[in-house]
Amino acid sequence: MQSSDLVGQRRRLFGPRSGRSGNLTRGSSINHRMTSLSPATNSADAPSNRYEIRAGSRLHLGLVEIHPGTNSCYGGIGWMVTDPYSTLRFEIAECHIDELQVVAPNEWQGRVLELCRRWLAIHPSRSHLPVRSLWLATTQRPHQGLGSGTQWSCMVIHALMAAASGDPMGCRLSIEELARLSGRGLRSYIGLAGYLAGGVILDYGLPSRSVRLLPFPNWPVLLLRDRNTEGESGDAEKEMFQVCSQHPNAGRGAMLSLIEEHLVPALESNDWTRWDHHIGQYGQLAGKVFEKVQGGVYRSQSIQRIIETAKGLGYRGAAQSSWGPSVALALPEGAAAESIIDAFQRRLPGISITLTGGRNSGSHVSPWNDL
Repeated sequence: MQSSDLVGQRRRLFGPRSGRSGNLTRGSSINHRMTSLSPATNSADAPSNRYEIRAGSRLHLGLVEIHPGTNSCYGGIGWMVTDPYSTLRFEIAECHIDELQVVAPNEWQGRVLELCRRWLAIHPSRSHLPVRSLWLATTQRPHQGLGSGTQWSCMVIHALMAAASGDPMGCRLSIEELARLSGRGLRSYIGLAGYLAGGVILDYGLPSRSVRLLPFPNWPVLLLRDRNTEGESGDAEKEMFQVCSQHPNAGRGAMLSLIEEHLVPALESNDWTRWDHHIGQYGQLAGKVFEKVQGGVYRSQSIQRIIETAKGLGYRGAAQSSWGPSVALALPEGAAAESIIDAFQRRLPGISITLTGGRNSGSHVSPWNDL
């Protein structure tokens, strides 16, 4: 397929561009308005200065292109799920960064402070942070292919912006603002859009960044993984991209066709069978981009065993999320999920399985009154 055909295909798939970089397209909604998880507090009560943000996890089924300068570079498809979820609690008060109280996993202590310094640098008129504590209270495990780094970064920035706004539960964030403040979004744009709006995210990729959002149907989702492995991150991940990005992806046209001709129609018509048949094909093509550094289509033998086991049980739609080790499998609505989980566990003893579902809303902020 020629480059001009790809551009035309992308326009058919994602719809006409608005001319605005970083636009979230679903109806007329561009920005995300946070809503409360709890009933409104009594008007007679003193206003709360303690809040909680909750966000889901991001599944990323693979990039259609990683060769710099090529159409659709870093574009792809993914969706948000309700579990595992992460929670960030914050207390509003002016605070010097040296006195900020941070409660987070050890590897994230420094990252939280780095994000706070970045926020202050972008807001030079402020000498103090608008929060005095940040507590990453419940979290998923990092490096599981579920986008924890992006979600946690977004929550920290969200907390700072909400606290500074004077209206924590009514604060609006744009995807451009979130990308600039968090320093995320080159390869994790799906995670940014999912944080703000949830659902299925179709990412245009570069050179002009825009996404289309679709609701994820009422299909149960299994997340399956080997307990003893982790995905790539940091310098190792950068090196793998460097090695594999020397040439355009030969499968890019086929991946775009799968999205346009099968995956989007399957979502729009609630056709699970069509989705299951084609999302696995998309995942295989995505894995071939990194075949030379992975030693195969999938990141590990354990991922391959999970996907082959799913096929043996009659499911073709199991796909590696990001670098793994998590494998996502959507089940048909009304499926006997517990029986299916038992079947996996009999064939793969010791496997970790999470039963979850699509999250069709973005992050939420609510008062935190747990004294």
